[in-house]
Amino acid sequence: FLLFILFLKGQFIKWLISESDVRAIPIDNHFKIDSLIEYKKVLDFYTPCKEVTEYAYARAGLIGNPSDGYFGKTIALSISQYSARVTIRQGSKIVLVPHLQFDRETFESLDELTDHTDLAGYYGGLRLMRATCKRFCELCRAANIPRPPPFTITYSTNIPFACGMSGSSAIITASFKALLRYSGLKLSDLGLNRETFAGYTLINNFFQIFFNFFF
Repeated sequence: FLLFILFLKGQFIKWLISESDVRAIPIDNHFKIDSLIEYKKVLDFYTPCKEVTEYAYARAGLIGNPSDGYFGKTIALSISQYSARVTIRQGSKIVLVPHLQFDRETFESLDELTDHTDLAGYYGGLRLMRATCKRFCELCRAANIPRPPPFTITYSTNIPFACGMSGSSAIITASFKALLRYSGLKLSDLGLNRETFAGYTLINNFFQIFFNFFF
């Protein structure tokens, strides 16, 4: 059967050459598509990126110090039931969309304001996305990489607050992953790897946020 197919293919090419002007060019690179995952990668490569969504999961430390800001070492596990989600959509301006619940600025009463602050803190995730975008831009500048086109960035999360499950880190990580994918970049393009990402990008984000708040 295979020989028959090859014969037909050969006859088709022979006919094609005789009936039309056929030209060929060498191709240096190619995609090997042998699975659905590889097929999606090819689509992502050739399709203009209009919207991307990335996730980062909650983390529970078992042993050690899970502090990102001080290069803490720990044995931890991720919890897939809880995650932060960040979506970037291409637009005409840079727009950071506040979360309706976590970035509220309007309340029915002082009691509601106080109860909400006790639950969600003084700031939501908007400051984390903004700090991440700023740091991403600085890394692009340092690497002489053109910045991506304007976009709207939104987030959501179901990670409980103030429970030691790295809710803030998850928003930062999801934001950075989304920025990378939206820009068509890899960590290595910015001079980072998985090991330096946690200790370098996150510490700069947290220091930026904390120093701006306290000083």
